[in-house]
Amino acid sequence: MKVAVIGNGGREHTIAWKLAQSSKVDEVICIPGNGGTAHEKKCRNVEPAGASFADVAKREGCALAVVGPENPLADGVADELWAAGIPAVGPKKAAAQLEASKDLAKDFMKKYGVACAKSETFTDEKAALEYVEQQGAPIVIKADGLAAGKGVVVAKTLEEAKTAVTELMSGSAVGDAGKKLVIEEYLRGAEISVLSAVSVTPDFAKAGKAAVVPFLSARDHKRLLDGAEGPNTGGMGAVCPVDDFTDELKVQFQKNILEPTLRGLIE
Repeated sequence: MKVAVIGNGGREHTIAWKLAQSSKVDEVICIPGNGGTAHEKKCRNVEPAGASFADVAKREGCALAVVGPENPLADGVADELWAAGIPAVGPKKAAAQLEASKDLAKDFMKKYGVACAKSETFTDEKAALEYVEQQGAPIVIKADGLAAGKGVVVAKTLEEAKTAVTELMSGSAVGDAGKKLVIEEYLRGAEISVLSAVSVTPDFAKAGKAAVVPFLSARDHKRLLDGAEGPNTGGMGAVCPVDDFTDELKVQFQKNILEPTLRGLIE
C-alpha cells in the first residue's frame, strides 16, 4: 500500500524512513517532503501545488496518512483525511487544540485533574507584568499559541521575565502566538517526555475500547547553547530512552497524566 507522510521536517523524514522499511508499504508519498526524504528508498516527494493535503493523498491512492507538524493538525487536516476515506495518524482538530493553545490545555488539565504547574493566563501586558512582579523569579513565560518550540522563556530574573512578556505580547518574538500568555510557576527537576498513541473516537469510547499506549521516554535538547544555556529552540536532537525514568515515575505518569488525559479526551 501507499502511505502519505505530511510535513517537511526531520520528524517526518524519520517517519517516512521507518515506514519504508515495512514490507506492507510499497511507497511513501512525502507531502511535500524534504531533501532527505527525496533520497530515501521507496519515498517520493510530492508538492501540493495549491491542492489540499487530503486531495494529494487521495490522488496518489494512499491508504493511510501520518501527519507530523502541529499547524496542519490544528487546522483540521486529520478531519479532512478521514472525510476523504483515508485513516490518519494524528489528532483531529478538536483534540489538536490541546497543542495549539496552552491556555485551553491548562483549563483541560485543571478540569480533569492532570498534573500540571500552577499558572495564570493574560491578554493584557500591564496585568501580566504586575503578576510577574508579584510572583518573582525564576518564572516561566509561555506564548499561548503555536510557536515552533520557540514560545517559552524560562526566566531566571525579573528583568528577563518582563522582557519576555513585552517581546511576546508585542508580536515581535513569535507573532500572534504571543498575544495571549500563560505565566507558569517554575518547577525544578529533570524534563521527561512520553509520547503516546491514543484511540478515543466515539465508537471506541462507546465500546469501552479507548486506549492510551505510552512510547519510550525521551528528553529533548532544547536550549540553543551548550550547558542548557540560551533560548529555547524547536529541538536540537533528543535522547531516548532516558535512564532516570524509573518504574515509580512510570506509575505516577500513568496515573496522574495519561489516564486523566484520556478521560478528558473521551468527554
